[in-house]
Amino acid sequence: IYIMIAKQNIIPFCKDCVHFISKKSLCAKFKQQDLVTGQVKYDTAHKARNHPGKCDTTGIHFDPVPKQNPYTHFGGGL
Repeated sequence: IYIMIAKQNIIPFCKDCVHFISKKSLCAKFKQQDLVTGQVKYDTAHKARNHPGKCDTTGIHFDPVPKQNPYTHFGGGL
């Protein structure tokens, strides 16, 4: 899930973030709404990760997708 780089820093992947819109590789965290039409435009994940004021290469706005409990369909966990 993560890339390990020098000095044991962990860099998260956008594909594992709750803000990632996978069908178009967009980031829902960084968006702009047209005040006339109401249409929302999202930044690409690539643009957000390469912009120091947004998520940056370190993924500072990364929020992991919650892991599902494999036992929930049986009525609970362990």
